[in-house]
Amino acid sequence: MYIIMAILGFSLLIIVHELGHFIMAKANGIKVEEFSIGMGPEVFSKKGKETQYSLRLFPIGGYVKMLGEEEVSDDELLDDPSYLSAMIIFLNTKGVCSANKYQKL
Repeated sequence: MYIIMAILGFSLLIIVHELGHFIMAKANGIKVEEFSIGMGPEVFSKKGKETQYSLRLFPIGGYVKMLGEEEVSDDELLDDPSYLSAMIIFLNTKGVCSANKYQKL
């Protein structure tokens, strides 16, 4: 019973965390290609207006795939002094862990 409660609690934490990424992307006009809870094979999937919502088999994570996310590096974002780029870097876990990158902004 404790294991099930731990999995449910962890899943709720993941949903809230990923929902934060989703809301911030939408609020800043960034297209979200996929919002996924879990990892591994897809169990359920539904296509919204522009976002694919999916539930995956293993409740050990999740992700929000934003348009162009794989095409832009942190260094390219740092060269663009706009407020949006700074926010994306700040919200990106990799950017938060590397505080010295903010000195360029």
